[in-house]
Amino acid sequence: MECGVSATYPSTNGGAPNGIMTDVRSERSPAKSGLHVNFSEKGEVKERREKFLTAKYGSHQMSLIRKRLAVEMWLYDELQKLYEPSV
Repeated sequence: MECGVSATYPSTNGGAPNGIMTDVRSERSPAKSGLHVNFSEKGEVKERREKFLTAKYGSHQMSLIRKRLAVEMWLYDELQKLYEPSV
């Protein structure tokens, strides 16, 4: 972690008291010098898996869903019959 000090000291020995460096951010630790991040190129997009959210319903809830779906499908079929294009 990098840290900086933003305090004003009297300039007796270069602006820092007792030889303390005021700009710590300019130093790099040798352990961090070899780290790098590999970003993928825009043309190098791998196939992404589609993610689906699924839920389990109880038997009573599932029977209510089936009834509702049956009514919706019946209504859809009736509307298709009423508004068939007369070609």
